[in-house]
Amino acid sequence: MNLSETRINEGKLISLRNEVLGRLELLDKDKKRITNPFPESSDDEASASENDEVVNLLDKHNSAELKKINIALDKIYGGTFGVCSICGAEITKRRLEAVPYAENCIICENDK
Repeated sequence: MNLSETRINEGKLISLRNEVLGRLELLDKDKKRITNPFPESSDDEASASENDEVVNLLDKHNSAELKKINIALDKIYGGTFGVCSICGAEITKRRLEAVPYAENCIICENDK
């Protein structure tokens, strides 16, 4: 991977990180009921409880994605970005376009 491609991927990852951080901030507000105060009726309370489960799942998913993005950025800064963490082969440009924080080539990912 050349320097230009690496810089493009860095920009994509930083942009994606900012999006994920924004989503996590909104989820945090929802968890604290800043945007949705706790309901008064029992029916509303049940709905809020279901909403809490969804919010927690989304929070977990976004936190995991953020971790992968940060690992990819660390690899860029360490000079190992785009290298499969399992076999050491170069991760294809097409795969990195689809999943900018991919840690493995498609072959190793499918073998997992």
